[in-house]
Amino acid sequence: MPTVVVYTIRSCPHCAKVRTLFTNNGVQFTEYDVDKDEIRWREAMALAGGKDIVPVIDIDGKIFFGAYTPKMDRELKKELGITA
Repeated sequence: MPTVVVYTIRSCPHCAKVRTLFTNNGVQFTEYDVDKDEIRWREAMALAGGKDIVPVIDIDGKIFFGAYTPKMDRELKKELGITA
């Protein structure tokens, strides 16, 4: 199982969609609320190339960030081997 870290804020609908995708497919992940943790916010920004954006998803060092679009959905599923 890959190591999955997600940087989010609670009010973000795109973050909620990522949470739902992972939870519904049994993906174990660590989630950091960057509204409550400045160190994690800085980490997320660094991973996203300096952009102040969420969600930021780190799957074994491969980074995904931004709006949860159909393209991101496909990429995350491919990376995690989710076929449904």
